[in-house]
Amino acid sequence: MKFLRHALCLLSALFVLATTAASAQVNHLVISQVYGGGGNANATYHNDFIEVFNPSTGPISVAGYTIQYASNASITFAVAATLGGTSSVVTVLNPGQYYLINLASGGTPGATNPTSDTGTTGTTNISATQGKIALVNGAAPITSCTAASITDLVLFGTNTGAGCPTTTNAPTPSAILSDTRTNLCTYTGVASTDFATQTPVPHNSTTTITACGATNTNPAASIALSTYPSPTNVGIAHSFTVTAKDSSGNTATSYTGTISFTSTDAAASLPASYTFTAADSGIHTFSAAFNTTGTQSLTVKDITNNFTATQAGILVNATLWIVNNDTTVSQLGQGGNVLTTAGTAAAVATLGGIAVDNAGYAYAVTNSVSNVTQYSPTTGALLYTSTSGGINLPTAITVDGLGYLWIANANNSISRLATSASAAPLAVSPATGYTGGGVLATPSAIVVDTTGSVWVANSTSGTVTRFFGAAAPVPTPLVTAITNGTQGTRP
Repeated sequence: MKFLRHALCLLSALFVLATTAASAQVNHLVISQVYGGGGNANATYHNDFIEVFNPSTGPISVAGYTIQYASNASITFAVAATLGGTSSVVTVLNPGQYYLINLASGGTPGATNPTSDTGTTGTTNISATQGKIALVNGAAPITSCTAASITDLVLFGTNTGAGCPTTTNAPTPSAILSDTRTNLCTYTGVASTDFATQTPVPHNSTTTITACGATNTNPAASIALSTYPSPTNVGIAHSFTVTAKDSSGNTATSYTGTISFTSTDAAASLPASYTFTAADSGIHTFSAAFNTTGTQSLTVKDITNNFTATQAGILVNATLWIVNNDTTVSQLGQGGNVLTTAGTAAAVATLGGIAVDNAGYAYAVTNSVSNVTQYSPTTGALLYTSTSGGINLPTAITVDGLGYLWIANANNSISRLATSASAAPLAVSPATGYTGGGVLATPSAIVVDTTGSVWVANSTSGTVTRFFGAAAPVPTPLVTAITNGTQGTRP
């Protein structure tokens, strides 16, 4: 009886030790899935793949690791893929993050694999039913199943061993089944215990985090970026919000992840990386400014879960356009810095006024050659030249609320032209322009007000002429263009 009690105590102690060992937090990378049926007849996926997972509580660099493969009867392993290389999507796996390695294909069947985190597709064809896969911390091919550089080893199928254990293999997979780790957060080192055949479901680094150990405090399934104003101007900061969303699209109020910002504008003034706090309740407001003209984008990324949100197509225009004494036109940034300069003496000699339309295009009138020139809002380049609509010795220009050009001419007339991004401005006014019933006297300035009235300053008579409701009303200007005392406004 006494012996039996001692025996039972010993068995209980061994059971506790075994359970503790199996459930202890894993501190290294593991192979989480093996699929060698890619492209075979009836294949679920087109390419073979190996999946690696980080079950630890801290980030682990994958740089320097390799996936190595040996066939059923061989003990000579060959490197099938290198992790964390220059083309790698990620080089560090956060806790609960996957790393996918796509390999060769046996034919045409099968769905397209998710993006490989190596950045490339390997050329190694692994067996669909039996073989050896090793995750090795090093580049040198191993020649033993007990090599010190092995981090994880999976023998799958009815393996002859070739010097390796033969009784602890993972079950036999196929073209429609992968060997999948049944519990990502436990590790016994015995493939027959840790793996089972299942329908293959490859995961890469963008897959939702499956954290082991501590409770996941970042339940977000995505992040959302509120609309950044477009068009905008160089150097003008705008506020926007980033919101964490759960799988149902609701705000993830307990989100405490860290986000970072990038842009196609390398000179943009972007927020620093930010870690959400409980006080944010899943929403935080930021500010950013673009400093390069053109079409730009803004991207926010959760650096733990790899969620991203991008707003593309943000049109960034110059803050100010000016005409220069050397017959050129320049774009200026918020700080007064010159962004672009365009125009030649032949095209824009003796420039008069300048104005900007609601799409950011600039228009300058040329007194000596009686034309109007159009400039790109993104490159500042001279696009088109027009002489229509009765333009005659133009002295000033403005734009109304619908984008029509109104030009004051020194021959006592006004010209009106319609604008286009793909063609020269077209005449709306007659070939003689609008004469205004003889009340104009050498016009020198022209503006459109918020009621749609056109105002003209007459330099010879020292008077101002108002044309009631002739144009589309202009709201409060956003951008001002100034030259020699005349002013054009952008609606």
